[in-house]
Amino acid sequence: MGIKQNIQFWKYPRLIQENQSLLQERDLLQCQRDSLNEQKEYLLQEKDKLIQEIEKLTQENANLIEEKKIIFDKLSYLNLNLPDFSHISDSLLDIKTITNKARQFQIDLNNKKEELKTEKFDWYPYNTLTNFVTLEKLLTGENRFLLELIGDKPVIDIGCADGDTAFFLESIGCEVKVIDFAPTNFNKLQGVRLLKSALSSSVEIEELNLDEQFILPEKAYSLVFFLGTLYHLKNPFYALNTLAKSAKYCLISTRIAKFNNAHGGSSDRTNISSIPMAYLLDDLEANNDSTNYWIFSDAGLRRILKRAGWEIRDYIKVGNTEDSDPASLEGDERAFCLVKSLLW
Repeated sequence: MGIKQNIQFWKYPRLIQENQSLLQERDLLQCQRDSLNEQKEYLLQEKDKLIQEIEKLTQENANLIEEKKIIFDKLSYLNLNLPDFSHISDSLLDIKTITNKARQFQIDLNNKKEELKTEKFDWYPYNTLTNFVTLEKLLTGENRFLLELIGDKPVIDIGCADGDTAFFLESIGCEVKVIDFAPTNFNKLQGVRLLKSALSSSVEIEELNLDEQFILPEKAYSLVFFLGTLYHLKNPFYALNTLAKSAKYCLISTRIAKFNNAHGGSSDRTNISSIPMAYLLDDLEANNDSTNYWIFSDAGLRRILKRAGWEIRDYIKVGNTEDSDPASLEGDERAFCLVKSLLW
């Protein structure tokens, strides 16, 4: 009977093919199962490591709490009367203190945004006040007293997102204006307008298209915050030159590139850092964002600042400073600088 069935089976080639296909699928599923088991084992090992690390950190935290208690006990024993610094002007605070204030302000502002959360729009997804951490590394000497540089003249924040930086600067005594353009702002300026109302803020909101031949609302600003905006402009020279005629100082950050393309890309990869040039991004080439245009080399950024009427006071580079390129996520390098106008 078995021989007869076998003979009958061989009369149907299609069944043979289907049988072979099923066997192959079975083998593939077994391989996938083995792979998943290996991943599971790896994740379990990582979990054990994390548990050990948490236990270690918990113990260290307990030790720190105990040390803190001992220190406070000693201070209490010494009965020290610390002087009151509350009368000191904010203008005498250096950038480190301002950065600490920015951290606390961001916490409070995030809570306010959570209260105001609406289905009509989304908040800008990035924490712009973290820029103050980089500014703390950037500013040197007398430039660290940022509010002294600002003085009693207004500050403008260009490309303000939801206005976090502007509202923070207002909280430490600055007169602030924001400049942005609704069609290119993340939520069409709905975020900054809602926060202005909720905070009863005096920050002035000015809509201005920087890709046109724009004129600033006033002729005399002490400081411009121009962070993360330059590479979004079609005509960065005009923008920089116009700002130099109306502002004494400017804080700038923008993406720069050391090589003309990503590592592993084209064979004609060239180090452009010492060449005064800019790379024009293709549509959607960087971060799938068509508003990205010019990525300068290090020498190119320094050259355009000089030609546009600015003197560099402080300058640092952050991010991928060894292998950066104009477009890839891994090759993102940023230049931060404080510049002083030669035309103001």
